[in-house]
Amino acid sequence: EQCESLGGRYNDMNLIEEAVGVYMDELTSLPFDRPYRSFALLSDLVNVCQETGEMEPYKSLLRRCREGLEKGRAEYVAHTVYADSTEEAEDLNPKTYDMYINNCDRLLERLSLIGKPAPPIDFIHVYNTDSSFTLASLRGKVVVLDFWATWCLPCVIGFAELKNLHREYHERGLEIVGVTSLQRYYADEEAGVVEIEIGPEREIELTREFIERKGVFWPCAISKQPVFNPDYTVDSIPTFVLIDREGCVRYIQSFAGQMEQKKRLIERLL
Repeated sequence: EQCESLGGRYNDMNLIEEAVGVYMDELTSLPFDRPYRSFALLSDLVNVCQETGEMEPYKSLLRRCREGLEKGRAEYVAHTVYADSTEEAEDLNPKTYDMYINNCDRLLERLSLIGKPAPPIDFIHVYNTDSSFTLASLRGKVVVLDFWATWCLPCVIGFAELKNLHREYHERGLEIVGVTSLQRYYADEEAGVVEIEIGPEREIELTREFIERKGVFWPCAISKQPVFNPDYTVDSIPTFVLIDREGCVRYIQSFAGQMEQKKRLIERLL
């Protein structure tokens, strides 16, 4: 908790080397032989290190972490004796190992995507823009992709951040694009409205009403790909993706927040 707090404070103050140092000192001190709570710092480290432009040291750390976890899991399974199948089923330790191993894989994929061309997204319906709208049409602009869904309350809270970014940077060349997908149901937690087993036309209309009600005025699209888009390493929402004027991915962050860092990166790309 102290590392997380201090690293976040350094990040907000634009002391990136200091922030990286806090996370690296904690993580490199671990033998990586079993799940540690400190592994939660891996996501914070990946968020910060994307600003440095140098990915290999962090990839090496993630690979070492993954190797240690795999070895630790194998040893745990080999040396654990259960009284019965119920006890085995209730043992959450192997699942915890798997969770962190998968997290390492996702973060490695995320770092590998930085600097690469943004994967294409096929839109089946768009709002607040022309029906011919595509990501390719924004080449030459700095673009924020916001992956979200109507049922996601943190996504709705994140709209306020996006409104602030749009107000501050749109005239200088920033474009924001909301990306969601058909869920086959609709849920607005704030309004307490839920509809299940709905067809595409009904969901498209409900999403339009939702966007209007929440005051979202930038282009939004329903994509053919799922909102948990593996091409962009989206495994939680909201996910914020920053794309430069040449159409390359420069930053990916799960969940809202880290506004100071986002603004620094946007300023640099503009």
